[in-house]
Amino acid sequence: MKLFLAGLLAENNSYSPIPSGRGAFDAEGIRRGPASGVDPGGYLSASETVRRVASLRGWEVVEGLFAAAVPLGPIRQPVYEQLRDELLDDLRAALPVQAVMLMLHGAMTAEDCLDCEGDLLERARDIVGPEVPIGVELDLHGHVTRRMVRHATLMVAYKAYPHTDIDERAAEVAQLTIDSAERRIRPVTAVWD
Repeated sequence: MKLFLAGLLAENNSYSPIPSGRGAFDAEGIRRGPASGVDPGGYLSASETVRRVASLRGWEVVEGLFAAAVPLGPIRQPVYEQLRDELLDDLRAALPVQAVMLMLHGAMTAEDCLDCEGDLLERARDIVGPEVPIGVELDLHGHVTRRMVRHATLMVAYKAYPHTDIDERAAEVAQLTIDSAERRIRPVTAVWD
């Protein structure tokens, strides 16, 4: 069984006059595959945690793009689309997969996309189909949209601030996503606003 793991994290504020360009991601880190040695946003240990959880369950992990940005204004549209499409190309290259886990923020916006997480999840869902579970790890102060709920199987947010529980939540999402793929659980998600 194979789990695809990737991350695209940005916390954007529409009040900031400074847009997030490629430099915002370069400053925090972009990693392609587990061996690159780059640690975007401190998520390297979380991806190691996911690999450990998956290995204990007899699963293989294929890692795609991990990119994190420093908090700024909305992402320049071409930068968002390039990173999103690279992550999705990595997912296509990993097929067939039995599960997907994405590390996202929940407050990522681009110039022409107010719900980047929803956009990414919808496109990932289109690639893997309706039966493959997609588990998502989120920042505790991100936004959960109806589009995200529609396309993710399950979402788990950090519980601590400062975010000292990223690895613990990554392990939780990995276990729940694998449980869902193995038909041990059937997560149900709803949003009310």
